[in-house]
Formats: sequence, structure tokens, C-alpha cells
Amino acid sequence: MNNPGEATLAGDYTTVAVTIGAVASSLATLASVALATAGYSKTSEILQVTILGTLASSATTRGPILFGGEASQLGYLADGDERVFPVRGSRVYVKRFSGVDVEAVLEVFLRKQ
Repeated sequence: MNNPGEATLAGDYTTVAVTIGAVASSLATLASVALATAGYSKTSEILQVTILGTLASSATTRGPILFGGEASQLGYLADGDERVFPVRGSRVYVKRFSGVDVEAVLEVFLRKQ
């Protein structure tokens, strides 16, 4: 029998290309269209989201972005830095740092197999 105190990150994962704009958007909202295309109907299935440091099609680094809550900035993610958000993506908001939209790739871990 499994130990109920143990937690494992089991399920499926996918990578999603997104555009981060000037208005704060949750990671779940940014990923929702691509997740629906892949057969995941609920953003509540998201367990963990990683913002990758490079774009999917090349070794080009991602531009800088801000992250935090819906109304407040908590951190700055510089060019090419990666960050894991071990909470549901609906609680983490991101927006661009400069005047240009930022292309990014999210690695999304889901509870569904």
C-alpha cells in the first residue's frame, strides 16, 4: 500500500508556445487553447508549470518577463532563465518586461495520463 504522506508528480506533460503581452495573464489562461487542442479540458488539471529559457524551434533565448500575482509583481525572470511554478497555473500571472511582446514556451505537467 502506498504511503499517503508521499506525493509524486505523475501524469502527462506537454510544451506550449505562448505570447506574453503587456497585460498580466495567468499561465493557465495562456496555455488553455493549446491544452484544449491536446485533449485537456480543464485548467484545473495543471499541477506544475515551467517557463523554459529557450524557444521551441531554436536555441534563441526567451526575453525578460515579470511574474507574480494578479495585481502585484513578485519577481523578474531575465533572458534565458527558467522557473518552475509548483502551483496551479491559474495563480501565477506573467507579463512582458519591455514594450515588445515576448514569445515563450511553457512546460505544463498535468494530472491526467
